[in-house]
Amino acid sequence: MTALVQNHGMSGSGQRLLFGGCSAGAIGAMNNLDSVAQQLSGTGVEVRGLLDAAALVDIYPTGWDWSPDLIPLQTLIEELVTAIQPTFPSSCAERGYTGPSLWKCLFSAYRLPLVQTPFFANAVQFDDFEIQYETDNLGPSTPAQLQFVNSFQPAFLNLINSLPQGTGVYSPTCLVHCLSGQNTYFQFLVNGQTMSDAVNAWYFDNQPVSVISSCNGWECTSQCGVTYTGLPCNMGGAQQCTAVQLPTSESGEPQAATDNAVQLLPAAWYAQQMAQEQQQGQVQATEGSLSPQQQANLQNTIQQQQQQGNGNQNGQAQQQALQQLIQQQQQQQQQQGRKLLERAAAAATRITCSACSDVA
Repeated sequence: MTALVQNHGMSGSGQRLLFGGCSAGAIGAMNNLDSVAQQLSGTGVEVRGLLDAAALVDIYPTGWDWSPDLIPLQTLIEELVTAIQPTFPSSCAERGYTGPSLWKCLFSAYRLPLVQTPFFANAVQFDDFEIQYETDNLGPSTPAQLQFVNSFQPAFLNLINSLPQGTGVYSPTCLVHCLSGQNTYFQFLVNGQTMSDAVNAWYFDNQPVSVISSCNGWECTSQCGVTYTGLPCNMGGAQQCTAVQLPTSESGEPQAATDNAVQLLPAAWYAQQMAQEQQQGQVQATEGSLSPQQQANLQNTIQQQQQQGNGNQNGQAQQQALQQLIQQQQQQQQQQGRKLLERAAAAATRITCSACSDVA
């Protein structure tokens, strides 16, 4: 901050600094935002924060077939605090976050309400990072598991309600995480507004902003499409998923969506692409085949090397090297084929779905 002020002229009335990040970057910004504002105090620079998907809630994976290889996020944060021993603001101790509870000063469910510098938060009610981490990327298949994933929404809403007055909030109910830094920032809709709309109104127009989806329950996640998360459309127990058909360009690719569709791929176009990749993948994975032109080119090269070498040791070595090259290319083709098959298999159940009335 000192270098920005002294060497780059970041000072004077009317200047602003928007300090933020996405996911882990947002958590880092959350923990440093007040410090940055303090360092710039007296310079005339107004500091604000943009915390995209910093929010986490304190829910342990009860009611789930917990994988022994995964460590709860709370434990990870506790171990991190023990290892690095960071300095926390006095407000943490005032809340009783000391000793065994010190980890809460780094966990956003407890730290976000303590941030004093104005900030804007994208707080997803079914945050896909936390939910997929704690469920090992599986969908709920039992009443207990459904109850577990449904517990996230009220916890996130309680966190939103605990944020300081004046905090800008954008809160979808889809399985998403970060929205900034990609097209979703400008195209994803909640109550008819994009995150870009909400941030602009809060940052540039100084308007109070609270854009919170009212769609209720885990089924909301299955009605938002799956192009952001790769999760099956019927994961939330939806009885039926309706494909969203979007206008396409002359090449057949989907155009940017409008209204509540938000750039979901047309089901027919998506299925066609996946079928083509599956067919190509099957050929490459089983045969490791080179194209006829590739085979012809390599064979001509081998013959030329054989003629130039006249059967001597050098020519034989060159021939062996070329044959190894053929094997390597075949292995690469096989590997690529397997990747295409994996992608096609994962996409087999991906059907874009109709949206909630207020969530795309």
